[in-house]
Amino acid sequence: MARLLVAFMTTLGCLLTAPLLSWAENNVDIVSSPLAQRSAVRDAQWLIRQPDSGYTLQLVTVSSRGQLQDFADRAAPQVAGTLASFRYQKQNGLLYVMVLGAFATAEEAFQAQRALQIYGLTAEDTWVRSLTDVKRSIRSTLQD
Repeated sequence: MARLLVAFMTTLGCLLTAPLLSWAENNVDIVSSPLAQRSAVRDAQWLIRQPDSGYTLQLVTVSSRGQLQDFADRAAPQVAGTLASFRYQKQNGLLYVMVLGAFATAEEAFQAQRALQIYGLTAEDTWVRSLTDVKRSIRSTLQD
């Protein structure tokens, strides 16, 4: 009887957790970098998982993680859940990049750019960038 109960509870547990895990994989971003943990900014791995055919809107490129964190702290309330960051090596130093969203088409990214209302930025300050290009930058540098 005890063995049957254990088998039942194990099966029930799997039945209950499988849909939850499936939902979480699609709706919850695992954030691993220090920046991501502090302000719910998605990390480079999230960008890598996006379709190669997509686009993103590059918001800022700065020379320190602290500057990126300051920007994220100011911008995150206005764009909750849509910021992502990565870093890449350029000449003799690391640069830190903050992007907004993953868009299916360039036109969607340009629409977001025109509607942009983030602390201290205008559409002219940003850059619509293909995810293929972003991924190339990410893969060229060890991420956090």
